[in-house]
Amino acid sequence: MDDARSLAWLARRFVQRGAGAWLSLLLAVGMAVIVLVGLGSASAIQAIGRQHQRSTDLSAVLVPDGGSAESIGLRMIDPAALTQRRWNGRTIDREFFAAGDDASADEVAIPGVPRVPQAGDFYASPDLVRLVERDPVVAALFGAEHLVGTIDDVGLRQPHELRAVIGVSARRGLLVPVEGFGGDSGQAGPASEPAEAVASQRVLDLSVAGYVVVLVWLPLGFFLVVVSRLASARRRQRVAALRLIGVDARRVWALQFLEASAVCIPAGIVAAGLYTWTTSWATRLPGTDVGFFASDVQLSFATRLVICLGLIGTTCGCVAADARERRPARRAATADASISRTGVGALVLGLLLLALPSLTDLRNGLTPLALWGGLVAAAAGLAVAGPQLVTRVLGRRLGSAGPTQLVGRRLASDRVALTLRLAGVMSVIIVLLIGSVAFTALLDGGTAQAWEARARAQQQVPIVATDLSGALTLSRVRSVPALDKAIEVRSVTTGSVPLGVVFATCDELAGLVGAASPGNCESDPGPRWLGRLPTQARLRSLGSTIDIAGAGRVRLPGRVGIAWIEGLPRQLRGALVLPPSRAPSTPQGDGATFLTLSPASSARVTLATFSSLEPTIQFDLGALDRHNPDTQQYPTQVEWLRLAAALSLLIGLLAMLVVAMADAQERGPRVRVLRVLGASRRQLFAVHLWAVWAPATLAGFMAIATGWLVVLAMHHIDDRAGVSGSLYGALAAAVVLSTLGVALWSWPTVLRSTERAGAVDS
Repeated sequence: MDDARSLAWLARRFVQRGAGAWLSLLLAVGMAVIVLVGLGSASAIQAIGRQHQRSTDLSAVLVPDGGSAESIGLRMIDPAALTQRRWNGRTIDREFFAAGDDASADEVAIPGVPRVPQAGDFYASPDLVRLVERDPVVAALFGAEHLVGTIDDVGLRQPHELRAVIGVSARRGLLVPVEGFGGDSGQAGPASEPAEAVASQRVLDLSVAGYVVVLVWLPLGFFLVVVSRLASARRRQRVAALRLIGVDARRVWALQFLEASAVCIPAGIVAAGLYTWTTSWATRLPGTDVGFFASDVQLSFATRLVICLGLIGTTCGCVAADARERRPARRAATADASISRTGVGALVLGLLLLALPSLTDLRNGLTPLALWGGLVAAAAGLAVAGPQLVTRVLGRRLGSAGPTQLVGRRLASDRVALTLRLAGVMSVIIVLLIGSVAFTALLDGGTAQAWEARARAQQQVPIVATDLSGALTLSRVRSVPALDKAIEVRSVTTGSVPLGVVFATCDELAGLVGAASPGNCESDPGPRWLGRLPTQARLRSLGSTIDIAGAGRVRLPGRVGIAWIEGLPRQLRGALVLPPSRAPSTPQGDGATFLTLSPASSARVTLATFSSLEPTIQFDLGALDRHNPDTQQYPTQVEWLRLAAALSLLIGLLAMLVVAMADAQERGPRVRVLRVLGASRRQLFAVHLWAVWAPATLAGFMAIATGWLVVLAMHHIDDRAGVSGSLYGALAAAVVLSTLGVALWSWPTVLRSTERAGAVDS
């Protein structure tokens, strides 16, 4: 009974005294961050699962093999035939439905809309309605339709989704019957994706998920270690005193655990309350396009309780375990001053692997293997050997340092401080951040700024629009003001001889590329050959006349041609030129191709205008197409990578601030000696800067250089992967300012210890 009372009295004293106000506050902040990230990770996993279920519920179940036209009224344009691109950097999900001639279409309800829209009408999500009003590209995308209502939440995957349900004519082509909704679009009907594409998408999602987990939980894991080591020296002294009075190790551990719990439990409760309040109203991650319904991210009470208790228990257990007695290491100084051969070897190997793709051509999958292997090895080498290399460099420069620099560098180089070790971890985060930016540029198809610069340099963007459905005619296209200069190109076959036909005047052909009209061409040239006359053998094969669907019979002009106009696509050389008045006036089932030239500033509006006329139209922008960010379809992965990189840096910076406080307390006695010997406050501040700011900044610059090598290796694999010079400059400035902020943050702690020394000295 007396032992129990003694233990209770010790526990109460431990809780009351604690580890100091500042350290207790830092432990509480650290615990709150860990709980928030843990709950947020669980919410993200739950939200992804529920959004996947919503996607399944909204996916149309297509009738196999087209079904029976008499039995099924509701039809939709085959999703596999739609144009897959983003519009001005935004992903807009457009679905096109057509009601049948009878009432059977009403038996299949489209989720989120009251009825099937009539041809030319559309329903839009609330965010899309607002976007149409302020974005000219998106407005042009719906220029041919009339808004009749908004889509309810039941028809959206998340509240900020950009989705439209559009009505089309039941007599148009590429329609497939819809049996209902609630199927897996990856496996149903003619819109199903190939197995290889599904597998590739899963591999990409897993790769991005793994990258995000490393970016977030790597600094968070070190943050947990840092938080658990706060005031560890003071705790170990108390543990030693308790052991001297006969308290066994198990009870000592329980006392330490109870002391940490007195701080961590309230912090965890506050963090859980903040999380619960935030998830009750938040529907989007700030600064991103990642949206969610509040109900999708709200965890059950049992789940929150398990996560909070698990994280709080783990943190308190780490605190209690770190305070255990430790035997003094005889060779601590020698081991601390030596450089890890394993770390240096990993760093050298990583740099060699990163340089390998630029030095030689590797076959098949060896280049990506060298890239990712080099990235992992270099990052691991920086984390292990980076801090030791920095201390070695500072130690080698002691002979050329002044008095203040000498003391500061000696404090920084005699051992690897915890702040510098965490700076090594931050170096890994910087390398991963630079790599993620290059990776997102690759997923985006290149940076938007780079594409805009290339388009402006080209001034005029040639746009080839291919209508495979055969729904458009030249007169329909030219009725839109933005497309009034377009020409039509068709391919016909006479017998077994293919022939290209262009419907345009000479002036229109010349104006298409900004050239002067050929001198041997009238405004309405009639049938003539463009740029290259056919041989006699080809003329005999073609005959004297040809039949063009929708244009009737055309008499060939013999060997009468038009001079070639530089800038036109070379595929048009040798084509037959006919006046626009001969172009088909009714839609042709074999499709058509239209060519126009758009100023770079309005190219996106032109593309959107084409797509508003026919959603299945396919585009070719020539050399600009490969580097066009709007042609890629990975916005979700890009957003998660950017969000994880930002969160990783914030957690790492917070951990550095916490560590700097602990290091400042450990460095206090040595700096106090300088104060007793007569050093001024300015000299002490300079010593503090050289001991904290200089090594951490040097470690950051090493990380930026390594990240640059990573980008070079990525760029060699795919030239769309790139990082602008402004990012390197911003990172360098951020390293300097953040490490300076860490030094300023920990300076008051050092100053308090020196002021105590000054009072003793006086």
